[in-house]
Amino acid sequence: MMDNLPKSWTSVPLKDIATVFLGKTPARSEYCSKGKYKVVKFRDLKSGHVDFSNAKDGYVMDKTEIVSSLRPLQEKDVLITSAAHSGENIGKKCAYIKRIPDQFECVFFTGELLNIRAEYDEILAKWSYLYFLSAKGFKEIQSAVKGVHLTSGRANMMQIDIAPLSEQRRIVAKLEKLLQKVDACKERLDKIPVILKRFRHSILAAACSGRLTADWREKHPDVEPATELLKRIQSERKKTKKQLVKNRNILEEESFDIPDSWAFCFFEDIAANKPNSLKAGPFGSSLTKSCYVPAGYKIYGQEQVIRGDHSYGDYYIDKEKFLTLKTCEVQAGDILVSLVGTIGKVLIIPDIFEKGIINPRLIKITLFEEVSRKYIARFLSSTLAMNTLSKDSHGGTMDILNMRMLKNLPIPLPPINEQHEIVRRVEALFKIADQIEERYKKARAYVDKLTQSVLAKAFRGELVPQNPNDESVSELLQRIKAGLAKNKAKKKTGRMTK
Repeated sequence: MMDNLPKSWTSVPLKDIATVFLGKTPARSEYCSKGKYKVVKFRDLKSGHVDFSNAKDGYVMDKTEIVSSLRPLQEKDVLITSAAHSGENIGKKCAYIKRIPDQFECVFFTGELLNIRAEYDEILAKWSYLYFLSAKGFKEIQSAVKGVHLTSGRANMMQIDIAPLSEQRRIVAKLEKLLQKVDACKERLDKIPVILKRFRHSILAAACSGRLTADWREKHPDVEPATELLKRIQSERKKTKKQLVKNRNILEEESFDIPDSWAFCFFEDIAANKPNSLKAGPFGSSLTKSCYVPAGYKIYGQEQVIRGDHSYGDYYIDKEKFLTLKTCEVQAGDILVSLVGTIGKVLIIPDIFEKGIINPRLIKITLFEEVSRKYIARFLSSTLAMNTLSKDSHGGTMDILNMRMLKNLPIPLPPINEQHEIVRRVEALFKIADQIEERYKKARAYVDKLTQSVLAKAFRGELVPQNPNDESVSELLQRIKAGLAKNKAKKKTGRMTK
């Protein structure tokens, strides 16, 4: 490695330039939700800094025996993650402590964090942070990891490349300017997904209120109104003597203005004229893991709906079990709706699919043939639908849907031709949004690589010109060594005095 370094540089163990130590984790009973003694954890490390605002279990009690046992954080410290569920994540989070907020009397850090304290010079501290932020530094961290931990003993022996102090100052100054521009670029780019999300929501809101197709209605004034479609569905029910849907009033607070040719309805009004057209999945006790077989009839669950992929998953039941749960059978064109956790996600079953049933976390909706599945699916994805369902949920927090809530959901129904036009326009606009999102992802990946590219160039000695008149690294290391020894002696004397 040293062969690749600039002539005036050298590589030394981390212990030669800094004090390296792990934090200490308080007992669970010692934490509290507020106070003057803050505790920094793994979760608080963000992009190069510490988030001091996390309050949940983020403080320790004001007791001498607790506070005295912990390790305080100082400004200009460098924190690195030293423990994780998997070894490859150790060192991925790294932060430079530029400032500690004044509202805390003291800030401590837990044993899942490693502290690099280069007290000789602020530039040396920033240099250490930037070095271990680089791919080369991360590789050095990984080489010191054992299992899922990075011990202070192994961290002390990690190698770090050192330039003359004056050159470090020039490199750090240049890096800070360049990385600030990169971070600003990331910040601007990261606004795009938020804008796209709002754009999609606004498109669906306009689509389901009639605003998106206002010009279309002006050109098609004689289109058959939605009330006629609802009458035909009722007429079909009369022919088959299927129980008619009772008229329900749309509460004023649940509705909004819609065009004259539209009509409010409910799922029971537009469901297919056949049994189980609105059906929740079976009770959990009817479909347990003991029922699963390697192949047979597919079980459709939230994993397919959330991913938007009907072919995903490999849970199956045999023919005997399928026949006992046949009322939950999936048909082409059915809309599947997720009920728990990630709620309100929808998936339309295509013409070619594996025969099977829904699981307890889904509802399937089979619509009357003249109603556009795509329009209803788009409506279910809209904030108009989600906001109405939220009002119907317990306590206004909605993480569980049920059949009653869906049956009580007022649906703004356009004429059938307008439904198709709405779907066409929404899909065209969403396609544009998807294209922008793809460009964003490529740009974000490029910017992410740019950070490492700049860091790599810096630690190859290629970012700023070298000056042969700079003080040699060996002289710098001698002074740092003397300073570390002095600090160590001072701390030892302090302990002996106590």
